[in-house]
Amino acid sequence: MTPLLDDNVTRELVAMKMANAKPSCMLHHIRLILADDAADWVIFMKYFRHAFDLSIKQVSPILGWHMGELDDSQLDNFLLAEIYPS
Repeated sequence: MTPLLDDNVTRELVAMKMANAKPSCMLHHIRLILADDAADWVIFMKYFRHAFDLSIKQVSPILGWHMGELDDSQLDNFLLAEIYPS
């Protein structure tokens, strides 16, 4: 069963976007909020998809970040254009 997303977390992500936060900062923030689910990268991807109306392909770099294949700056390079389109 898929857990429901917390609207408060989604609102925090949207507020962080309005404050021009980097995607890596957003992920670190929700990792703290969702301490029990911190190992579940799928949850992170679902929150980003829901908050920013993104596709699975657009949020897929989150998996690489979660697995340690991407550092924060690399993740930001992939997601900035997706979250903050011109």
